[in-house]
Amino acid sequence: MKKYIYLIVLALILGLVLTGCSLLSNISQVPATEQSGITYLTKHTADDPQVIDLLAGQTEKVGEVEVWNDADNLYVKYAITNLDWCLTETHLAVVTAFEDFPTNKAGNPKVGHFPYQCSYNGSEWVFQIKEDGDTSAVCDADGLTEACLTAITYTIPLEAWEPDAELFIAAHAVIERTETGTFMPDLAWQRSSEPTTYFFSGYGAAWTSAQAFDIQLDPIQTVWDNGLYYNNSVPAGREWASWKYAYNNGGTYNGYSDLRRFQATFTIPDGYTVTGGSLYVPHFTSGIPINDNVYIFVNGEDNLLFWGGTRVFTGQIPDTFLGVTGRAAARGATEPKETDLWYIPGTIPEVTGFIPDGNVIDIFTEENERWGGMGKLVFEFDYELTYTETAWAAGEDFPGKNWATYFTYKVQGWNLVDTLTVDAADVGGEDSTITLESGKSYKFEVSGTWEDSSQLNHFNDAEYVTFTSWVTHMDGTPNWGPDQKDLQINEGFVNWGIYASDHVYTLLFNGTGSLVNFRIFDGTANTLPPVMMPSWYPDNEGSLTVEIFKWE
Repeated sequence: MKKYIYLIVLALILGLVLTGCSLLSNISQVPATEQSGITYLTKHTADDPQVIDLLAGQTEKVGEVEVWNDADNLYVKYAITNLDWCLTETHLAVVTAFEDFPTNKAGNPKVGHFPYQCSYNGSEWVFQIKEDGDTSAVCDADGLTEACLTAITYTIPLEAWEPDAELFIAAHAVIERTETGTFMPDLAWQRSSEPTTYFFSGYGAAWTSAQAFDIQLDPIQTVWDNGLYYNNSVPAGREWASWKYAYNNGGTYNGYSDLRRFQATFTIPDGYTVTGGSLYVPHFTSGIPINDNVYIFVNGEDNLLFWGGTRVFTGQIPDTFLGVTGRAAARGATEPKETDLWYIPGTIPEVTGFIPDGNVIDIFTEENERWGGMGKLVFEFDYELTYTETAWAAGEDFPGKNWATYFTYKVQGWNLVDTLTVDAADVGGEDSTITLESGKSYKFEVSGTWEDSSQLNHFNDAEYVTFTSWVTHMDGTPNWGPDQKDLQINEGFVNWGIYASDHVYTLLFNGTGSLVNFRIFDGTANTLPPVMMPSWYPDNEGSLTVEIFKWE
């Protein structure tokens, strides 16, 4: 029976003790319990996964596939590191034997049959679970509307796989990158026949678009004649079209306007998405050389892009044609010579409304009274070009004629590595039989109860005390402190958690490259430092069992 004379001894001890003691110097080796929210390190976690290169075209690294697991799930993450690329499709197979991969007779993997598939369908990402896939698996991209992603993660329950199980994993992706730039296509030009020029009464715009589009093109007619019908000392090297007023009457305007048609056709290269384009005259940056009026259509008579000329805002013709307001021409001091110094200032509006195949630009020019001309137009457009590649997580080759690959992953888990019996009457406690590796994660699971025979019904587990045979319990005792009777680690107190009626408690621990000691503390924890009382141990009966698990 514990003697109250020890109260006198304790008073003497407490009078001499300074605060702080080496007894608690190792307590930092024990991480805070889950209640504290402090995490611990393990191998193959989200912060330290197994990493495999994601290769496009067999050799170009575009990203990584990261694999890890916790106690519940396996995680496979596709992460793009070369941000010129992004993900549009992913297909994942996880099997326990190579022969379980879906393959054809030649040994090529059938990605369309992979159990887990998360891909963009044109409007959103859709996750599908095929045959043999775990129906509880998820993909964090499911439902996202962004067409191309830089990362997605699969989460697959671990229920079917035990720790140390070797998994065979094939991670396939379709990736894209988009190139932007400008392109100047070759324009195939034609014009209507100059000898058979069409005419309409009035100064201009006295015709319908249907009438204009009925004008036939002449494949023999020279388009950019550089002054065949009129030459006004134009500098060498310029290309331009010329014409004469066909319906003059001794040089006098007779009330008609000539109407000519020019047409350029071009094809957008395969894969190009045109985002905009512009028409311009290379040698004249102040505007478009034209005399008298010009009308530009893109891909049909319903799409008037632009019109203007010398008759706009003069009261001679309406200022609006087919819903588009015209732009008045101006006359320069010295340029452009090919149109007797007349030009339309500014730039033609951006061209839109392209089609994948043949695109057509129709230009109609009007001449009133004398002669006319137009500088050669070129076209430059902005484009996006999308490249698509197949990518695989690097590893071993599939046997078929392909460059598909797979890799292996060992399921991490808690493996029992040591079992200790901690005698309640042993003042020194019990050391582990193994060294706990530095940086590795361990879990301690303690179970059982022991008895202090000095009092009836006085039982204890790793953290709690009872004097009523566990009808009620407390953390420590009022007289000797909340940690009295606790199971210590390396002579330091830890929090084993809330009361468990089965008296089983767990605690996570980071290895430090040394043994670990477990000791039942029997003394007073109300003092600084707590004082162990060796003479209190002889009446302790029983033991606690500590199992040490390693995460590997």
